[in-house]
Amino acid sequence: MNRKVSIAPMMDCTDRHDRYFLRLISKNTMFYTEMIVANAIIRGDRNFLLNFNNLEKPLALQIGGSNPKELSECAKIAENFGYDEINLNLGCPSKKVQKNKLELV
Repeated sequence: MNRKVSIAPMMDCTDRHDRYFLRLISKNTMFYTEMIVANAIIRGDRNFLLNFNNLEKPLALQIGGSNPKELSECAKIAENFGYDEINLNLGCPSKKVQKNKLELV
């Protein structure tokens, strides 16, 4: 795949519907999910949070967090869903990430 163009995660924008639409426009773009806080993946509804349409691929999951064990667990969980890449957001200024709250971002 030609990775000259990527669509970075944008809060309240790059949801599964947006990615599906954008994929119709470009087959050679790498898409990223909106950031999902690690605790949400560990304790939340994984199918709701991580499922995607295979037509969205190639697709990277962005996980936000600061705890290495939680991030590792989330990466293993996400691998089973078939993401092409896992992107770790370790320095997000979001208070939700900094305080490790269970929030769906």
